[in-house]
Amino acid sequence: MNEWEEFGNPNEKGSHDTVLGFSPVHNVQPGAAYPPCFFLPALNDARTGWWEAHKFAHALRERTNAVVMVCTDMDGGHFRAPTAEGLRLRARELGFVLAAAHGERFNS
Repeated sequence: MNEWEEFGNPNEKGSHDTVLGFSPVHNVQPGAAYPPCFFLPALNDARTGWWEAHKFAHALRERTNAVVMVCTDMDGGHFRAPTAEGLRLRARELGFVLAAAHGERFNS
């Protein structure tokens, strides 16, 4: 299914406004309290562009004090088997979660 069929033509005001209404990047509330955020985009993901996580992370860093970490998986994507690099990224993810749970910043 084409995204325009699902969400509408972004060149039409009504569809554009609808998408903006649920866009995470465009709806980051300046100064709002956000939990620590860990993003793990995959370079070869056929469903979600790796840049989308980076845009959201940038919006959070620019408008809030949220702790944000982005680790791009160079091999992974939807329906891919775990690799050694994927396992290293999983370890970073778990380290981030543990540090956040203890109120600490994670340094990978």
